[in-house]
Amino acid sequence: MTETQSLSERELEVLRLVAQGATNQQIAHELSISSNTVKVHLRNIYSKLGVMSRTEATVEAVRRGIIILPGPIAQVVEERLALPTPVGGDETGTEAAEREEDSSAQGMAVAVVETERLVEEPAVERREQTRTPPALTRRLLFAGVAALLLFIAAISASFALRETPDAQTLPQAGWDRRAPLPEPRADLALAFSDGELYAIAGEGPAGVSGAVWRYDPLTNSWKALAGKPLPVAEISAAVLGRNIYVPGGRTSTGDATAEVEVYKPQEDRWERRAPLPEPRSGFGLAAIEGRLYLFGGRNQNGPTRSVFIYDPALDRWSEGPPLPYALAYPAVVAVEEEGRAYLIGGEGADGPLTTMLRFTPGAVEPWEEKAALPSPKSRAAAVDLAGTIYLIGTSSGDDTVLSYDLRSDRWDNIGLEHGRPLSRMGAVIGDRDVYVIGGWDGTQLLAENRVFRPVYRTYLPLAPSK
Repeated sequence: MTETQSLSERELEVLRLVAQGATNQQIAHELSISSNTVKVHLRNIYSKLGVMSRTEATVEAVRRGIIILPGPIAQVVEERLALPTPVGGDETGTEAAEREEDSSAQGMAVAVVETERLVEEPAVERREQTRTPPALTRRLLFAGVAALLLFIAAISASFALRETPDAQTLPQAGWDRRAPLPEPRADLALAFSDGELYAIAGEGPAGVSGAVWRYDPLTNSWKALAGKPLPVAEISAAVLGRNIYVPGGRTSTGDATAEVEVYKPQEDRWERRAPLPEPRSGFGLAAIEGRLYLFGGRNQNGPTRSVFIYDPALDRWSEGPPLPYALAYPAVVAVEEEGRAYLIGGEGADGPLTTMLRFTPGAVEPWEEKAALPSPKSRAAAVDLAGTIYLIGTSSGDDTVLSYDLRSDRWDNIGLEHGRPLSRMGAVIGDRDVYVIGGWDGTQLLAENRVFRPVYRTYLPLAPSK
């Protein structure tokens, strides 16, 4: 039995989509399976290939000849192979150590290539595989590995390829402005499903609102949808399957609610689900392994330590292991590959916090403290993008963007100010772009729709010179 045959046909389909940069949700939609099934396939793939991550699985698949690269990408990397391997430069100590470790373990040099992500190609084109003869020389094989990683870093809304400039000529990461919300909004919920962004409820000029809008990135336009039956603010949303769950929130009376409402995009309608065990607003929310986890939040007495877990199959909430301390308004990120959630900053009984917690469902010790923030942050927003968490905004009034590396457990200021103090906004990943919607700048509600486009720094293994 060959190494390729050890993977099932479905696992091969999942692996090819992973190599093209598709998220679990996109893979589930493409193959008409659930996100949980995708995760099961990924665990099986990791086990069979002896790897720990999507990137390692992609590299190993190319090494074994399971995935063959398109010719144009290989040509681009072949041109880069002629360049001398960078030494020193802007590498951090961690990056240099990783480069040295990769070189000694695999007999390869490592080049740092910065590439700007492009736009995404149609799904039908993404499924097409261009095959080349398997009899590759060692140099071409490693060039293929480098090419695939370059290909992953160069995907966006159309996956269309264009010439990749030298690292020195690439534009800096920055913000793009898109069509603003139909009206200003803060303390809203954002969700991204099937290629479209949903802005739900929040506080508008007339007070707490139930308005819902859908943003289409292809047409750069908003459309009004069926409003949320119970208007609320200080909320978060999470996607399970194709449904968008919005629990709790602060109502127009200023009180927290226990109501849970679910939006069904295909039918443009709302349904009620089992209520929370207790009213909550200003909580953190994450979808992990097909369940919802609601962290902390406020009740009538202030911040709480509670954790509520929702099972959609049973339509039932249960209580999870409590937080180490009372917490409200944290920025929460679910990292699919880890099956964990990160709770960043927030407000305790004495004000904004610098703490960061990692939550592992089902662990004997589910809570673990990670690297503290450089300064207190509350009512900020965070997203996970390619193994890096980006933290945007804060109630303290600065306009910095911080990045957190999951591997090194370190925060950095990436020098990407968004131009004004920003808090109480929503942020979500959509097709590998970071959308930041609405918010409050200290004096007024905002209707802004900004897209954050980082420039990736990718380590490419190249064939050693002879």
